[in-house]
Amino acid sequence: MLLTERYQDKIHGVLSCYDRVVIRGTLPGRSYAQGMTAFLSANHIRVFDYPQFTQSLREEVRGNAQSTATENGLEIEHIRKLRVFRKPMFDNWV
Repeated sequence: MLLTERYQDKIHGVLSCYDRVVIRGTLPGRSYAQGMTAFLSANHIRVFDYPQFTQSLREEVRGNAQSTATENGLEIEHIRKLRVFRKPMFDNWV
């Protein structure tokens, strides 16, 4: 199933010839300091251990993204300075 079909109720517009995809979102219960602290505490993870807690997940996500890109003949470009890269946003999508 295409992304445009799967999320058609959430899509405000489609660019037919895009060369970059930016995916943004939040985790409602964890997108603020107290929520994340509560999550870590409930899972018996010290706040100071957070970097070690997320390391394996981060590597798994990056590896999966890289293998998916490679399988589809795509290249992942890591952007370090967003201000240098950002393109204008389109407010009037169809």
